[in-house]
Amino acid sequence: MQPLMDDDPRQVGPFRIIERLGAGGMGRVYLGRAADGRTVAVKTARRELADGGSFRKRFAREVAAAQRVGGPFVAPVIDAAPEADVPWMATEYVPGLSLTVVVDRYGPLPEHTVTLLASGLLQALSAVHDQGLVHRDLKPSNIILTCAGPRVIDFGIAYSAIDTVLTTYGAVLGTPGFMAPEQLAMGPQITGATDVFAFGSVLVFAATGDGPFGTGHPQVLMYRTMNDAPWLDRVPGDLTRTVAACLDKSPDRRPTVEALKRHFGTHRFDDWLTGPLDSDLRRIFARLNDPRVAFSPRAEDSRPTAPDAARPTEGPIAVKETKTPAGASAPGGGGSTASAPGTGTRPAAPRMSRRGALAALSLAGIAAGGGALSWALRPEGKENGANGEAAPRSPDGDTEGDGEPSEPPPAETGEAVFELPSGRVKIDAVMPLPGDEVQHAPRGYWLFTGDQYFRVEISGDGYPVRKILKEPSGLDTWKTIGKDPGFRYGIDAVLRVPGTADEYWIFSGDRYMRISVDPDNHYDDSLEARSRPISDWSEAFGGISGDGVDAIVPVPDDPHLVWVFSGAQYVRTRLNEDGTLGGEIEINKRAVRGAWSKTMGSTEGFRDGIDAAIPLPGEPNKYWVLSGSQYMKINVTDVKYDDTVLQTPRELRTEQA
Repeated sequence: MQPLMDDDPRQVGPFRIIERLGAGGMGRVYLGRAADGRTVAVKTARRELADGGSFRKRFAREVAAAQRVGGPFVAPVIDAAPEADVPWMATEYVPGLSLTVVVDRYGPLPEHTVTLLASGLLQALSAVHDQGLVHRDLKPSNIILTCAGPRVIDFGIAYSAIDTVLTTYGAVLGTPGFMAPEQLAMGPQITGATDVFAFGSVLVFAATGDGPFGTGHPQVLMYRTMNDAPWLDRVPGDLTRTVAACLDKSPDRRPTVEALKRHFGTHRFDDWLTGPLDSDLRRIFARLNDPRVAFSPRAEDSRPTAPDAARPTEGPIAVKETKTPAGASAPGGGGSTASAPGTGTRPAAPRMSRRGALAALSLAGIAAGGGALSWALRPEGKENGANGEAAPRSPDGDTEGDGEPSEPPPAETGEAVFELPSGRVKIDAVMPLPGDEVQHAPRGYWLFTGDQYFRVEISGDGYPVRKILKEPSGLDTWKTIGKDPGFRYGIDAVLRVPGTADEYWIFSGDRYMRISVDPDNHYDDSLEARSRPISDWSEAFGGISGDGVDAIVPVPDDPHLVWVFSGAQYVRTRLNEDGTLGGEIEINKRAVRGAWSKTMGSTEGFRDGIDAAIPLPGEPNKYWVLSGSQYMKINVTDVKYDDTVLQTPRELRTEQA
């Protein structure tokens, strides 16, 4: 979510606008509140587009299509005004995560969950088809998973068999990799069977993490869809034949939605999701309604369908056996991808970090608000690359390949820290710049706050920040943390890999990843290991990491020793000297109140946890300690680690020191 700007409306129709969820080439999407307290996603069109008659017709058609479809598995339209000066439409705000985000963060879904997902999707498609419509763009990002079941969104290109006037000749509408062959051929026969093909593709993605034709350039996916057999080797056995039938090249040979509904049956969705995902979605729901109140779903909210059916009511729908084509690699099998070090299972039900619930809520808003309204959301003004992707940029916003690297001179900007809407400030994590000559107590850092970061020079006296070297920017400028939905809305802690000057472990909630940053190329960042569960660190972090970590602080007399803080507890760990993941606990978990009784442990606002600690430049025994909107300076001796206060707590401010 983004704060409202001067040019954002405060009211759209009867809805009070609270936040901006995102913006795209077609318009903006906002989080709104109705008079009765309902939360809605409000889509507004750009005024210049609204002046065109054809756009208004398409917008009105989208509204009409969405209004005709009802049921518990779609996000209903609450109100709309396609004839207004600035056309708008409001839909229910769905508190959940898109299937794309879920699979990326939690991995492929178990077979039982895929079966229930299929049941809910078929109910939604049946509601669409009952109105004489074809969805035409069913895909993972248009499917929201909630505690009460899946929801299908986005009727932006819904198609009526009797209304073809507004379809541009020669235009391919849909998403390659999930589009049926008849869509790619741009033929007139777009029927409910087209959605069945997409339904089968979605199930493959949910069960394996890849689409049935792998990944790649859109033209490659289109070619495979038209000419290759789908790759189903990793689809669980009971689903394989049914999915293969849905992916038949001929629409006439695909099963109907009604036949598939009988096959998958109807289900209750009380406990349809796995532990960590279920826990996080319930926290999102609770946070949306009231962050102080524990989630307690009503019985009717978790029973959107009729009677229970533990297994499909019919056997597999008949289809010829399908195998991976000879000479083709399975989806995800080609190329070289860095794998995360270590092994570990996903924690049973980790808590979200202090900013995790808000980050997930932002994801839900973009998925349910923007996705439901058919526009890909991206920061306004960002230039696009060759395939519609944002042009690669370095963490500090410099476009790659734009000349010799050069460090701009420090700018006295008048702002030392990021200002939150409340007028207070909070730093979530700190990251030393790569290549610093004094690695254990460097001068340059990136400071992270929410989905923003900025580059600074640390001070040794008076105030933590001496100079801002780079104005605040969004995390989406990073090619690593900015591309992972579990990291792009904020991180919790950073640990420089021992023995390296430019590699880091990044922690966010119950996940971590390993990246490198090139100091000689505009701080260009690269992924060294994809995100994995933080449980990989359970031995090195002494059991406190199941809740995530809030700060990792270097110990002054040894480059391989760190203090790891999580809530009101901490441990001291000796990291592996060879730079591999893990380490050995030297001090088991202790309470900050007792062990740091002379400094943090005796100070209100610090004794229950800290957000970060920064060694003073060239003075590894002295630290700026940050907690909420406050900072203090302390000293820690070598060996015995006696702590003393050097500067009592003060408020972080927005003026340059």
